[in-house]
Amino acid sequence: MMSQLWPYRQISSRYRRGFAGMLRLSLLALIHVCIVIPTPVLPAPTTTPSIWQNIGIAGVSNNFNSPANNYGYNTVVVDPTSPNLVYVGTNYQGIYRSTNSGATWTKIDTGAGSNLVDGGRIWALVIDPFNHQTLYAASGYGAGGPLKSTDGGVSWINTLPSSSATEQTLGTNDIYNVVLDPYTPNHLLASFHYYWLPGTSDSGVIESSDGGATWTIHHPPAGSGWGAGNSIWFLNNSTTWLLGSQNAGYWRTTNAGASWTQVSPNNITHGGINALYRDANTGVLVAAYWKGMMKSTDNGASWTDFSAGLPFASYETVMSDGTHFFTAPSFPDGGDNGQAHGPWYTVALTGSTWAAYSSQQTCDSSNSVCNGPVMMARDAANNILYSVNWLGGLWKLDKNTHWVWAPLLIRRPATTEWRVRDQRAHCSYLAGND
Repeated sequence: MMSQLWPYRQISSRYRRGFAGMLRLSLLALIHVCIVIPTPVLPAPTTTPSIWQNIGIAGVSNNFNSPANNYGYNTVVVDPTSPNLVYVGTNYQGIYRSTNSGATWTKIDTGAGSNLVDGGRIWALVIDPFNHQTLYAASGYGAGGPLKSTDGGVSWINTLPSSSATEQTLGTNDIYNVVLDPYTPNHLLASFHYYWLPGTSDSGVIESSDGGATWTIHHPPAGSGWGAGNSIWFLNNSTTWLLGSQNAGYWRTTNAGASWTQVSPNNITHGGINALYRDANTGVLVAAYWKGMMKSTDNGASWTDFSAGLPFASYETVMSDGTHFFTAPSFPDGGDNGQAHGPWYTVALTGSTWAAYSSQQTCDSSNSVCNGPVMMARDAANNILYSVNWLGGLWKLDKNTHWVWAPLLIRRPATTEWRVRDQRAHCSYLAGND
């Protein structure tokens, strides 16, 4: 009798004779999760990575011309207190919610102010960390924003309408990003897609300490050349912020916008609204920019290149599953992104060189468009990553699902191969040719 390790199981010779023995052997093989190996000993099974699954929403168009200038999917967020609850923002087609990790979807902006959401591209979408029924959004080329919902996304108001004194001072409410302070309730920041005041060439940041009821204007530093199309994030406290620009690199303030310091000359990619990832456990920052990645271990004060192994391409976002970072080339092309025909890339949190995650391409079957992520979200409780890839679709990576290739032989030639899919203790079997 030979030795073996899980998931292989040793079978007594009394089960090896006759039809009844074959039936008992088959049942025993199923009970003990999938794989039986006979003498002689065959090679150990090999495991391939989890695969990205396209979970595009029924009824949401991924056609650039329908509706006009449609870039598909823009934003995705997961409710950390109800991890099966996922929100997705689209272009001109509203906001959708899933209560079962993306298996089914329902359009939620059906109440008052739904036109504010449906009429634009949902560039930003965020859940209030202190009240998960409150959401904020930005509606690009539509109502602007910041938009606010206090009933889980059903009804919406514009906190910076054209009638407000702040909007009239700035000359625009064309918001690019909205971020919520994880340390102080009702504290939020917003950055702009368009220049402030007619004839100017820069835009700054606005801040609210009362959930958007009133706003404070923070002008860009004189001569900074920030331009427009900027993004803003909180770092390790309520007064330390990081701004990423498309024209003047990354800037940091430690005194709530009173003064700023340029910390990197690298520019965010066009559309790189969600370029920053912050590890909540270590405080390590990873930021995407137009030709790679960079990392900071001192709360954004200094940065080192983190692009080794990545192809020369535009990158808009990066995400971690708790053990590895993930990214892929991305750019808002309005069609196929030629840089995104390769694989996704991954590196361990403590690693230094990116490598291909698998050979899989995330190309949407409805339009044959390939693109990488513009925003990603993590469901830590269920070990799932979500990715919105413009017209490249909506994707899900379930890290609990993987493929195992192994020989399975019950009175068959030793060359027979069986493919076994192990998904949370459920198995399916596909026989190979003899």
